[in-house]
Amino acid sequence: MATYHAASTGNDTTGDGSVGTPYLTFGKAVSVASASDTILGNGGDVFRETVSSGAASQHFGSYGTGLPQINGADLKTSWADASTAGTYDFQWD
Repeated sequence: MATYHAASTGNDTTGDGSVGTPYLTFGKAVSVASASDTILGNGGDVFRETVSSGAASQHFGSYGTGLPQINGADLKTSWADASTAGTYDFQWD
């Protein structure tokens, strides 16, 4: 299980998903992540994208201060508490 980071200061081309060199978008992190991997967004950042994944068991959460926002065109309503502070799982449609 790996952890990938996304931040408004990241870069989808030169980033590697680490906390020091994050990706710019959740979409990039999702595209390299496998099932059971974790994708963390930088707290306070706003990600204006629609996120799609074929892996139903990827985990999403935050790092830093605050919570990230994903503002996309698709409304997701099936978030569920994963019993880990700051980490939530949801079922992809």
